[in-house]
Amino acid sequence: MRVNLSFLAIATVTLYAQSNGVIEGRVTNSVTGEAVPGVKVRFLDRKSYVHYATTDASGSYRLTDLDDGDYTAEFTKESFSRSSQGSYSHVSSGLPVRVDMQLKPWGSLRGRVIDEEGRPAAAVRVERDPNPRRSLDGDTVTDQNGEFLFADLAPGSYTVAAKPEPKTRIQDGLRVGTVAIYYPSATDSSLAARLTVRVGENVSGIDIRLKSVPVHRVTGVVLNEAGKPAAQMIVKLMGPASTTRRELGISAIMIPSGAPGSLPMMLYSTVGPSAAPEIARVTTREDGAFEFAAVEPGDWRLSAETGDFENPLSGVASAPVSEKDLEGIQIRLSAPFPVQITQDWGGAQPPALPMLIQNGRVTTREVPSPRVNLVPVEGQPSVIVADPSTNMARVNSVFPGRYRVMPALGVADFYPAAIMLNGRDVSGQVVEVAPGAGPFQILYKSGLGHVRGTVEKGDGASVFLVSNIVGDILTYRQIPCGPGGAYDFTQVPPGEYYLAAFDRAESGGLPAADLPAAIVPFGSSVRVEANATVSADLRLNRWPW
Repeated sequence: MRVNLSFLAIATVTLYAQSNGVIEGRVTNSVTGEAVPGVKVRFLDRKSYVHYATTDASGSYRLTDLDDGDYTAEFTKESFSRSSQGSYSHVSSGLPVRVDMQLKPWGSLRGRVIDEEGRPAAAVRVERDPNPRRSLDGDTVTDQNGEFLFADLAPGSYTVAAKPEPKTRIQDGLRVGTVAIYYPSATDSSLAARLTVRVGENVSGIDIRLKSVPVHRVTGVVLNEAGKPAAQMIVKLMGPASTTRRELGISAIMIPSGAPGSLPMMLYSTVGPSAAPEIARVTTREDGAFEFAAVEPGDWRLSAETGDFENPLSGVASAPVSEKDLEGIQIRLSAPFPVQITQDWGGAQPPALPMLIQNGRVTTREVPSPRVNLVPVEGQPSVIVADPSTNMARVNSVFPGRYRVMPALGVADFYPAAIMLNGRDVSGQVVEVAPGAGPFQILYKSGLGHVRGTVEKGDGASVFLVSNIVGDILTYRQIPCGPGGAYDFTQVPPGEYYLAAFDRAESGGLPAADLPAAIVPFGSSVRVEANATVSADLRLNRWPW
């Protein structure tokens, strides 16, 4: 039986005459070499039919009655990274095809939190940064022994912070209180030690000792759009912007199949500094008032939001704390607002883009709609615009606050060379956005380049093209090699890049927090000029994470 994915929505199952094709193999743990039972195996043919199997106690699987043709595979199991086949396997009747796979186990971080007297600190919130891809929970709570565990971690490096409930007391005439502590003992997130987790590695012995430091009170009120006190609002104390890189966006781009058997897909990822860390949060009282009882001296920001999906409101305010309590801060909530965007094609004719409409006919839009991605730095809520086609030239649903300006992908032979705001290029930079801000102007240039070559013994290998840093932002592209190790990056903006090839196409990509240090030791430097082709033959490296 085969299931056509395009008809899953109406639960249609189509039966076909059986054939004699066979795919079989064995799945093992890449660290221990042991068999991995219970792995979900999924083979997809070129007609988008999917075939399933599950590994047995010996890690083996077998698919039978397959039609002749090309198939590609994906292997998944909880506590292991998802792995995919780097090229198609060709099946012919009567000739079994063997596809073995090694799955990489996730790692973990284990430790404990102790109080100032060295006793276990229970019920303390512990956070890690960054969160692995597809992870929704970046924090945990210590148990009665003060212990915590982060399981199923992707390879990379992490920071860990303990954030206890604020407790204050008077000591030597000063108010002191418990604050967030970053491993091993820093109150400043920029001084946190990074903990490296490799494939399947269980890192333990992470002790975080809480301590009290001089603190002040920060109080204020949250007001709604009418200037009235807003009750039950969440107010967050936001720290300085993080320097830890995380994945800000990922796209899967279809590309021409340069060689038979190659996968027609390229992963395009954008990596940049994490959002400002949340230090603490409180909820406003019925009179809209809020209080943070223990805040260290520093330049803080406050962010408030309703959490109402239908009518979201948000507001921010500065909170500079120095030698005394900070009182009377007002945070005014406001609705989202549009920001104007313009575009400059440098005197060239903008490319026309095909656009598929509902009746199946293809029409052409004369000018591509401009797009700038504004990534919230202070945790502002996201809003879905129901019908963005009615306002194609604007960024909708923007709340007051700080945002990192992210360029979108290029259009045809054009790429965004700069994003101007108030006379300066703000690509990759953090800017303050408020009603009336803008317009953002996208400056396009033409002349994309080309990077191609081969990887020695690189059939099914994965090649990464990593950009230089632009305003703390990195982009990288990941593409699988075809037969003979051939790879081909098209539409590459001019600039400096690193190229590196690894022995398998990891679905988890590169560890964002460690770029570019993670790629430079394995990479070759290349410079791409406008309208030029760069040829580079690469050596194959083992995936080190």
